[in-house]
Amino acid sequence: MLGALDGQSRLTAAGHEMAALPMNARTARLVLQARKNGHAALGCCLAALLEDRDPFAGSDSSCPEGCFPPDCDMRLRTDWLCREPEQPENLHPALRQRLRRQAARLARRMEIHGDIFRAAAQSAAHTGSLLALAWPEHVAVRQNTAGTHAHFLLRSGRAAFLPVSDSLAREEFLAVALPDGAGARSRIRLAAALDAECLEDIFAQDMQILDTLETTDTGRITARRTRRLGALLLEDSPLPAPAPEQCAAVLCAHVRTHGLGCLPWSDACIQWRARAMLLHQLDPGIWPDISDAALLESLEEWLGPELHGCLRLDEITPERVLACMQMRLPHPLRLRLEEQAPSHWRVPSGSMRPIVYGEDGGPWLAVKLQEMFGCRETPRIANGRVALAVRLLSPAGRPLQITRDLAHFWRVGYPAVRAEMRGRYPKHPWPEDPLSALPTGLTQKKLAAHSPAQTQSCRIGHSQAGRKNKN
Repeated sequence: MLGALDGQSRLTAAGHEMAALPMNARTARLVLQARKNGHAALGCCLAALLEDRDPFAGSDSSCPEGCFPPDCDMRLRTDWLCREPEQPENLHPALRQRLRRQAARLARRMEIHGDIFRAAAQSAAHTGSLLALAWPEHVAVRQNTAGTHAHFLLRSGRAAFLPVSDSLAREEFLAVALPDGAGARSRIRLAAALDAECLEDIFAQDMQILDTLETTDTGRITARRTRRLGALLLEDSPLPAPAPEQCAAVLCAHVRTHGLGCLPWSDACIQWRARAMLLHQLDPGIWPDISDAALLESLEEWLGPELHGCLRLDEITPERVLACMQMRLPHPLRLRLEEQAPSHWRVPSGSMRPIVYGEDGGPWLAVKLQEMFGCRETPRIANGRVALAVRLLSPAGRPLQITRDLAHFWRVGYPAVRAEMRGRYPKHPWPEDPLSALPTGLTQKKLAAHSPAQTQSCRIGHSQAGRKNKN
């Protein structure tokens, strides 16, 4: 961070210059940068102060007149070192003279001429920027004031504080040279004020701009743009138009966290998916896997494009979810799906009845018993590999029997059902031989009202429906 080493831990040109000075790396960096910025005299005075003990350490309000308060502001120490006292110095006069000699020696070494103390006093406003360059990880921002302390956060992530009586306690930014203690929370001992513009100039290359997108429990995106310097949050503002791909990514992550149930599944989509999954179970090498696990793993592939630019999950409709699901199948398989796992079945009466997929026990259809007259074989799908469970209903739509073997039902079950139901539903046909009876959803009276031609048409329709289902 001081620029002394490169990526392979070798000395840089600046590192060689720093190593040539008789001081530690931080103050060497401060002096060299001060000379580069035209504040060499100030750099020499600050180096002399920082390399020795703090002249204000241990001083307090009990000191005699002329004694400085225990304030952390480095500019007070620079003023103490550089000014010409109007009366004999009461605070460490011997130390002051020694530090002035050290500053003067350093100035001669760096070929700085003239009255360095006057020049340093005139450029004292740059103290904060020089400290920030020498202790870049200790740049601090004020968090709040609580009780008797003003709380700060250092760029490194450490917490620090000042007494509210300190002259820097109300500053927004500080360049800290000496945080006291190695714990998570330290008292600031030496620092200088640092204005925001100076902070921007020094650390512009180190600042990170981050767009953060999060979702609420309901799937609504909240987007903010933040600018940070290490642990310091310098700016936090709403992001009105996040990138479409970012929206898609964060909404996919929301679905992955909350499960597929947060998508708007329609009954049509649930059934379509169950039909495709049935064929996948029969032929996994041909039909793609669209189970929950497979869909969650590939969200960005099938759902991501639909979510580009969406700011809420509910912007995607059930129709679009179905379309996304259907795109999981190549076009030829979509046609085969309708053939091998149809959504409806034409029963012998000619009516189309929905097939229900995805439930325990396999696919099934519900139909009134009279509409299945004449049907000798159990309906089958998937090229005859899957028998449908037939839920036979009374004329009132109440369940009578569930079977996957119609031939067995007509032989064994139907006589008992007929004996019980024909007295309860006398208006409907209950023939002794259901296999030779005309399948119908009509009452006997309405059925008798049909002309012979109509009856023959019904029989022809029944025959054609049987052939179509068989094909």
